[in-house]
Amino acid sequence: MAGEIEEAFLKIAEGDSVLVEGGAGSGKEFFCRLLLRQALDAGHPVAVLSFHPEAHIAWFREYAKNTAGMVRYAEAPDNLTEMGIALNEHAKGARFAYVDFFEILSAKLDANDILDAVAFNARKLKMGKTSLMQAVSPESVEAKQMARLRELFDIVIEVRRKGDRMEYAFRKHPAEFEEEWHGFSLSEVFVPRRSIAEFCIHAMEYELKNAGHYSRNLEKFDNEGRRILFNLSQASLKHFGELEGLLKEVTDAAKPKPASTDELLKVLEEGLLEERVMEGKYREYSDEAGEKKAAAVFKRLSEDENAHALMVKRLKESISGKKE
Repeated sequence: MAGEIEEAFLKIAEGDSVLVEGGAGSGKEFFCRLLLRQALDAGHPVAVLSFHPEAHIAWFREYAKNTAGMVRYAEAPDNLTEMGIALNEHAKGARFAYVDFFEILSAKLDANDILDAVAFNARKLKMGKTSLMQAVSPESVEAKQMARLRELFDIVIEVRRKGDRMEYAFRKHPAEFEEEWHGFSLSEVFVPRRSIAEFCIHAMEYELKNAGHYSRNLEKFDNEGRRILFNLSQASLKHFGELEGLLKEVTDAAKPKPASTDELLKVLEEGLLEERVMEGKYREYSDEAGEKKAAAVFKRLSEDENAHALMVKRLKESISGKKE
């Protein structure tokens, strides 16, 4: 771990809340993850509350393999009271409680209510010696709200990226009075550049989640809202298809990653189970639909899932050398 990150970590007392701010592309989320990883390296558990925890899960599994099991994840509710409860439950005994949803919530809820919730939870976590950590882009928050947000936190760190170099400066600190920039190269923190395949996989997960989110909530809107949400869901699926095509291109050109027969069979067994589950569900939907067109669609989808299951089964037999 880079000495600069360790030094920044050591300047954060237990319970001191931390605001990490920077513009788009500044690496503020990356910097937060490095601080979280430093805490893990020091033997402290950390908590992450996010609307998209899967992105954080993937990062720590890749870049903190030996300590990833000490990270507690939870998907953030969109209700401030429930969010506070979830945050405090998951953060018990943790060195940091990282949240990344201020800007998302400010588009849905009253900013003053959010700021009040931040203040309340930061104080509550401080009593348990857990530091609330949050990343924010100042340009996406109104100046008055940004000023109050800075007031709420014990420590404010500004970050920026310059090519392969990341820099940070303390803009507010209980004991540090210098505001000089400190920096390190990405190679110092042993985080290799991600491959195109990794970019595609992560983005595909987000696109599928978005498509499901919009589809689940169609019935809550009027006709115009439904039309917009339906188009957004379709756009996410289109993006998924484009990413899938790109992923196929780059993986076709690459050598297979080493994997044991057992690993390959496990992947296929899980896939086979899902295909069989969906085959049964579509068959149930077809029987219960009560409308001819919908019943026909569900029946066809059930038949497709059965065909998919047979494809997976044949591939399993080919890899294992055993007939099922």
